[in-house]
Amino acid sequence: MHKINIDSYLISVIVPAYNAEKYIDETVQSVLNQTYQTWELILVNDGSTDHTSALVNMYSANPQIKVVHQKNEGVSNARNAGTLHAHGSYYCFLDADDLLTEDCLQKRVDYLKEKESDFLHNDIEIMLSNSTRTRTILSGLSGDVLDALLRWENTVVPGPSSFIISKRCFENVGGFDESLSTAADQDYFIRVAEKYRIDKIAEVLTLYRVHEQNMHKNIFLMELDHIRVFKKADQRKLFHSFWFRQYCFSNLYLILAGSWWGDGKNRSRGFLFAIRSIIVFPPIVLKIMKRLLKNRSKRLNTAGSMETTKN
Repeated sequence: MHKINIDSYLISVIVPAYNAEKYIDETVQSVLNQTYQTWELILVNDGSTDHTSALVNMYSANPQIKVVHQKNEGVSNARNAGTLHAHGSYYCFLDADDLLTEDCLQKRVDYLKEKESDFLHNDIEIMLSNSTRTRTILSGLSGDVLDALLRWENTVVPGPSSFIISKRCFENVGGFDESLSTAADQDYFIRVAEKYRIDKIAEVLTLYRVHEQNMHKNIFLMELDHIRVFKKADQRKLFHSFWFRQYCFSNLYLILAGSWWGDGKNRSRGFLFAIRSIIVFPPIVLKIMKRLLKNRSKRLNTAGSMETTKN
C-alpha cells in the first residue's frame, strides 16, 4: 500500500440539519474559520420546519458551500444524501449543533500525511447549549476496536463529529443504516471496525453540544435501536464466542436499565432490564453490586461534606 499525498485533497464536511436554527450559524462558522482551507461544506436541510432553511440558504453564494434541501428522512439519510454531492477524498460528518476547533481539519490532514489511515477520530469536549466549554473530555480508542465496541464499556469513537473517513472506506463499508437513528453511529463504527483499523488523535478537535434536543433523550427509541444493532452484529457472527456474546448482550441490557432508571424516569422498566441482564449473564451481578456500592459511597461522601459545611 503506497503513502497517500493528500496535499491537494478536498475534505467534504457534511452537516445534516433538522430544526437547527439555534446553532447552525455557529457550526458553519467553525468550518469557515478552519486554518486548512481545502474543504467543501455540504449543508443538508432535512425538512426543517423552523428557520433552518432560510439560514442555510444565506450561505449558498459561497462557492465552497453547497446547500441541499430534502423532505424529512432522518439524520442517517441526510448524511448519506450529503455524500452524493461530495467531491472530496475524505468525508467529515459534523452535527448541526457541534463545532470544529480552528485547527481541526489541519491536524487531521497532518496525521493522514504521516500515516496511512482510512478512519481517524479525535477527542471531543462537551459544551453546554450556550457554547460554554465544560472541560469534560471524551477520548476513544485505536487499533482493532471491534470487541471494545461490542462490549460497550468505554468510549471507543466519541461520536460522528469526531471522525474523518476516506471515501474508499465509506464506499466499501456502505452508508449509515437509515432505519436507525440514535444507534446509527454505533452501528456504523462496528461495521467500519470489522474491516479497518481505527486511528486517533489524542487531542480535542471537536466540541459536542449537550442540550434537551439531543436524540439520546428518547430512551424508548434508544432501546429499539441498540438492541437491533446488537442483533445485526450477532447475525454477522461478530461475537467470537458464546460467553462473549452473552456478556455483550448482558452489558447492553444493563446500560438500558440505567437509562430507563435515570433519564427515562421509569424504574419498573429499568428493573426489568437489570433482571434480563442477570439472566443472560449471571456474573454481571458482580458489576451491578460494584456500581451500587460506588454510588452509595458517593452519596455518603456527599452527605458527609454537607454535614461538615453545616458544622
